[in-house]
Amino acid sequence: MDLVDSEYRFFYAGPEDVKAPSGTGFLVSKRMIPFVETFQRETDRISRLDLRVGQHVIRCLSIYAPPSSCAGFEAKEDYSRFLEELQVLLQQPSSPKLCSARQGCSNESPQVHLLLLGDFNAKIGVKENETEGCVGPFGSKDGRNARGQLVVEICEELHLRAVATFFKTRSGRKWTWKKNYTQMH
Repeated sequence: MDLVDSEYRFFYAGPEDVKAPSGTGFLVSKRMIPFVETFQRETDRISRLDLRVGQHVIRCLSIYAPPSSCAGFEAKEDYSRFLEELQVLLQQPSSPKLCSARQGCSNESPQVHLLLLGDFNAKIGVKENETEGCVGPFGSKDGRNARGQLVVEICEELHLRAVATFFKTRSGRKWTWKKNYTQMH
């Protein structure tokens, strides 16, 4: 979808069920459109955009995890299902070789570099020990919740980084919403 009077194109992948509360997408500068190789909906909560730049493919996954504010057991089940779907996608053998920050890439072509973007509805917190290479020192001081621990485990397993935790930002910029306009999350 081209936005009126805009230099951007919006790639949107909504759920099959119109009443579902999720959907993901990418806002891409029109200058980058020639580099878009693939855009597709993977699940109701995950979409993929591949950008081809020379011998490299930048694979962007846009995700929106189920919120924990849903009613009890369903929320836990939905989150587990979401993580399983994500792990299946991340562990699929892709035709191009997937590169990571720690392992580097070989000279095979094309090489795929993964960016995992979106909202995990989790609190990662700060680096808890020296073996955690995926978490930096500037996450939320509120600590890590159970969902955050799951995200850290996935990042460690796949050699990804929670990039926002590596940069110092003002406290008010670390949360995405406020509960009842009082508690920040």
